[in-house]
Amino acid sequence: MKQIFFAIIATVGLLAGPIQYSSALLAQPAQGATLAVDLSPQFENAPPIRYRYEIRSDQTMSAFGSDQESQSHMKAEIERVVLGAHDTIDNAYRIGVTYQKLAVKFDGGHVPGHFDSDDPSTHAGDNVYAIICKPMVGRQIEIAVDRSGTIRRVENLSAIAPDGLAGILFEQLFGEDALRAMLQPMFQIHDPNAPSSRFAIGDSWSVERSGSRSLGMPRSEVKLKLQRMEQGSIAVIQVEGKPDAEIPDGASVLPNIKSKEATLSGLCKWDTARGSLLSLQTEAVNRLESDAQGITIRIRLVSATKLERLSN
Repeated sequence: MKQIFFAIIATVGLLAGPIQYSSALLAQPAQGATLAVDLSPQFENAPPIRYRYEIRSDQTMSAFGSDQESQSHMKAEIERVVLGAHDTIDNAYRIGVTYQKLAVKFDGGHVPGHFDSDDPSTHAGDNVYAIICKPMVGRQIEIAVDRSGTIRRVENLSAIAPDGLAGILFEQLFGEDALRAMLQPMFQIHDPNAPSSRFAIGDSWSVERSGSRSLGMPRSEVKLKLQRMEQGSIAVIQVEGKPDAEIPDGASVLPNIKSKEATLSGLCKWDTARGSLLSLQTEAVNRLESDAQGITIRIRLVSATKLERLSN
């Protein structure tokens, strides 16, 4: 049972992280709305911006009258700085991203352990999470972001990726798919394929969040709605979604597994004056159930994400 449980957790992992946007669906204007605000990102002469990022994930598997639990926790302080125009991708910018602080902790699950850049006792060379995380701290990673805010490419990750088991875990936490999913909200909240980046209060638009196998994030459609403006330039946006009922590879050993619940909800604040994310909070719940020969196995995963800008 533990082997089945750990296989599921390794695949499902952080089920619902921050939102990565790419969609051809257009915004639906609210009737009677007149005042429109621009939700596009700004990169020209943009100062460095620092964010605090936190993801908590709790997974519970219930069977035979008992529960097995696993928790994961990631905290980071990340700085992004515009380095200039991109040399090879048209209408794109070179963005430097630096993890200035980083802490991860996994209780239970496939590979338990922890690392904290502020705690030297976790830096020992035989700590697999130290091997994974230490090269990320203080090292600037370069990404290519186009004018709509879409991350086009992550540069030179292979140069710092370790080998073996550490390399597999590195891909799950910091591979290109994982970084796209985590970093995309810093740059973009509107639909990049819509004819305009201007929206009125009451407008709603749908986008697709790209899935990431390394994080166990299924593809999902997300609805966003511009609720109100605060302080003249802060757009408050409601976030709702339903992840696809995608059965994780690791759960294929269970018979007749079905999705019983899949919800994503939260609130985003976008600074229209600076063209950047101010804050994003989401919570996702996914509940799976397997029934076979009178035995019911239930899996519940809850993931909470918080991303907030530190610099003004």
